[in-house]
Amino acid sequence: MAVGSFNTMLVKPISMKSINFLTILVTILILSCQKEPTTPTPESQPQDPQLAQIETEVNAALAELENDYKTPPHYYGSTSRGTVHLPAGSMNGLATAIAQAGVNGKVIVEKGDHWESGTVTITHRVTIQGEDGARLYFNVAGPGSSFPFPTINVLHPAIYIKNAHMVWIKNIEMMPQGAKGSMGIFLEKSRLVRIEECVIKGFQFGVWTSNNSNMVRLYDNEVVGYTELGVWGVVLESGKNHLLKGNYVASYATNIFASDEYGIMEDNEMEGGFQGILLCTVQGNIQLPNGSMLKNAMPCKSWKFIKNVAHDNYWNYLVIDGANNNLLFRNEASNPGLYDVETAGATSRFGAPSPASFNNFVINPNNNIITKVCGEGNVALGGNKVNTSTDPCF
Repeated sequence: MAVGSFNTMLVKPISMKSINFLTILVTILILSCQKEPTTPTPESQPQDPQLAQIETEVNAALAELENDYKTPPHYYGSTSRGTVHLPAGSMNGLATAIAQAGVNGKVIVEKGDHWESGTVTITHRVTIQGEDGARLYFNVAGPGSSFPFPTINVLHPAIYIKNAHMVWIKNIEMMPQGAKGSMGIFLEKSRLVRIEECVIKGFQFGVWTSNNSNMVRLYDNEVVGYTELGVWGVVLESGKNHLLKGNYVASYATNIFASDEYGIMEDNEMEGGFQGILLCTVQGNIQLPNGSMLKNAMPCKSWKFIKNVAHDNYWNYLVIDGANNNLLFRNEASNPGLYDVETAGATSRFGAPSPASFNNFVINPNNNIITKVCGEGNVALGGNKVNTSTDPCF
């Protein structure tokens, strides 16, 4: 689902400069669906022989996540170097503090406001921990997401973690100096990065993992954007075995964009977006901070989405564009603009053709969740099923 083609479909009928996000969503409904509203037919949840095995896999996944969540492994935190304090009111002081702390060192960002005139790059293992009330303002204004989209979206991160493993960022509030910023945190070829209890607000992209940044941990963060299309909250573009728990992501067109494989996502809340969680393939005309262009990522594969909460999104959970072999297990959903859960077939709804999702398994916790099953080999147990003979796959 290319960013450019996503916009192309939207801008033809109206001028985007004068409409709000709600109008955009209504326009999407008119253009994409072109059908009368339908009333899904509830179905009782059938028994399935796979359920016992799925319960076992889910419990094992939750145990893995919970153990890491509660007790950070020994390789996080200061070990062989001292601690450097960044005093309140600092101007362009974070990079110097990181360098002074050195490998395995620790930076304490003191309570109060701090100002950075551009990107701060992290290239070695370090812990950055904020005191309560520590706020970092970054001057990383980007093109934003105004319509039409710029020819190339260039990513300008506030914090750029590059070839650095076991970085731990905790209890930091980040925001742009202007009304909108380009990107909060970007990870490139960086493993076992732990971002915890941070507040990241006002960026076009909140947190982005790229170039095989494996085993990233995102715990108890608040990531809030602004409701325009082309704005993504948490982007898991490349890397395996990510763990996400307790995050609140809101007011992005796509609140959480899951690609690549083998992640676990539990107890996260997504609201006020176009998609709450999008299981897809990250694509787009995007220039990464290293100057290269974004390559098409792997489809979202073999993830486990467990007991998350999505509400007041157009789609609360959308499975599309080749996403496969994922498990959506007892996730709550409510008040969708269109569907709570959709597993999509082959479609050109966002401009460029995308292949069907396949072999995904959805277990809904109650029959009020509006569920539309299309694609190949997708199964949904429970939920208020959409009748695809009157509301066809599109």
